[in-house]
Amino acid sequence: MPFGSVLGKKSEEERIEAIIVDSFPSNQDSEIERARRKIVKWAEQKPLETVTALLGHYYDDDERIRRPARQTLNELSKDTICMEAIMANMVHPSRTIRKAVQGFLGDSVGAHAVTYASIYEQTMLLVAMARRKDVPVEDIVSLADLTKMTFLDGETMRAIRDIGLCLDTIKHRYRSSEQLKDYLAELLRMAPDLSRMGVYGGAIEEPLRKAMKASRERTYDDTSKIIEERNKEFQLRGDLLTLASEVKDRIKDRPKVTSSDLFAEDKVEMAKLYDLIDNVKALVLDSRRSEAKAYLQEHVDEFLQRYKGPLETRVHDQDRAATFVLYAQALSFVKLASYLIPATAEDIYQRCLRQLEDSPSIHVVLWPETVIERPVMNVRQSSDKL
Repeated sequence: MPFGSVLGKKSEEERIEAIIVDSFPSNQDSEIERARRKIVKWAEQKPLETVTALLGHYYDDDERIRRPARQTLNELSKDTICMEAIMANMVHPSRTIRKAVQGFLGDSVGAHAVTYASIYEQTMLLVAMARRKDVPVEDIVSLADLTKMTFLDGETMRAIRDIGLCLDTIKHRYRSSEQLKDYLAELLRMAPDLSRMGVYGGAIEEPLRKAMKASRERTYDDTSKIIEERNKEFQLRGDLLTLASEVKDRIKDRPKVTSSDLFAEDKVEMAKLYDLIDNVKALVLDSRRSEAKAYLQEHVDEFLQRYKGPLETRVHDQDRAATFVLYAQALSFVKLASYLIPATAEDIYQRCLRQLEDSPSIHVVLWPETVIERPVMNVRQSSDKL
């Protein structure tokens, strides 16, 4: 069917739905492919509407519709914005759509992704109920939003733990609020009798009303620590990706140098890196992972600030020593991150550093040569003097 007959004066959702229903069952592969291209193009402007329409046919009874709908959805999910739109449908009003999201995540990510989506759905249902009861939930919603970012970063198990915490917290908070309200309401009901009995001689209603108001306005900080930690993780990921992307753009062959090839300022940078490696490893072994993440993030950020200067100019001029310093710092930072945020580190390695290394994974790649050798030189003293 020509696309002109499909369009007309319809909403975006209706147009997409018409293409799916009318073109996907076609016996002509060329028409199906044109329809898929049209939908992919539409997703650039209307990602949420597009993926929602496709999810509506994820379990379509007609295999001719179901198959291209899934293929198109898989293609769109490679785009971050479209993947975020898919995950936004975890709380869609339609049970069919919510089930389709869980099915898609299970098929494309794995069984644990279904667990995450299910817990997220339960959490947001309780959040809606709690809001109707004036139970404070904004911190829980903030953490739940962060779990989606954690999930998209590939840290599925961490996302499950965090969303599980959200669910447990909202359950406890909701029950506590209801119990307190019931208790205060019962006291208010009994207030006249208590006053007549002489148990309470004053006006009990006013302090009880103040107590109820205070319960509604109460603030919670039981999620603040984990929210702060997750925000630091996202900042670390952003800095690592910035640095690794610079390596990918500027370095085409793995640089190889010896310590004698490095300038004095390069040796100082490497000395700082040696200290960082020792300290992060010590913190990890001591089970102080939060401190290790904060420490690593601080040093990555500081290196990025120092890089914007003579070192960057030298890298752009293809200076061999400078390119090695950039490569060694980036690879070492990502390798240290693999102890703390393993899936994120692996993703960055595969996207930006894998082409320079023979090792298939960040978890088995060797440290840069100078890190392994730890050359004996007076660079630590030089570093201390700066």
